[in-house]
This record gives sequence, structure tokens and C-alpha cells, in this order.
Amino acid sequence: MRHQIIEKLDQHLQDQEFSSEIWSESLVAETWIVYLLSQIRKIIGSDGYPTLRLYCDWVLHTKLTGKLAKDKIDILNSSPDSTEVAEFLSFHALHEELESFLCKHGLPSSVTDNDKWFKFRSSLI
Repeated sequence: MRHQIIEKLDQHLQDQEFSSEIWSESLVAETWIVYLLSQIRKIIGSDGYPTLRLYCDWVLHTKLTGKLAKDKIDILNSSPDSTEVAEFLSFHALHEELESFLCKHGLPSSVTDNDKWFKFRSSLI
């Protein structure tokens, strides 16, 4: 099953190489991102990639109840000007973990390239 999911992810990421129509329409970009993150979530389970897992959960659930989500929300509520909040909102950890995940599984990582990453990040929000 895991191998089939990775094959689907590979095809999905190759389809995106980088078709401008994916990113020109917000609904198409959102659908593309939700599919990507939902498939990644099936693979990572609860092992590693805590920030990537948080975003995977975020696109799939209307309410986040996990410890990491609660911790991030507590930080956002208690210290909105903290460095940790700035780091979280910059998507730096998400970028690093997504790139690491894709490389570890031999998947195309062009979505983490500068201009593509900006479009991905903008569509995710």
C-alpha cells in the first residue's frame, strides 16, 4: 500500500511540473495541495515530520486536536510576537520537512523551489 501511495505522489508531483494552470486558479491549486498533503499524511502517520503532519492534518480536518496543534495554538494565543510564532508563520519548518520527505522517498521536490514554494504557500493559506 505504501509503495502505491508513493507512486501516486510521484505522478501527482510530475503532473504539476509546473503547469501554470494549477496555480492560476485558486480552487485547482487548493485541490492539488489537499491531495498532496492527504497522501503524504497516509505515509508519515505519527512518525517524524511534526510540522508537515500538522499541515497535513490542517487541510483534512476542521478541528485540530493533536498535541502539536494545541501547542502551536497556545503559543499563538499567548505570545503572538515570539520568534517561535514568526518561525511557524514563515513556513520555514514546513518547507524543510516537505523537502526532506520528498527527497527521502525519491519524489520530485520542485514544489519546494523558490517561486513554486511561494505559490504553494500562498495557496495553502
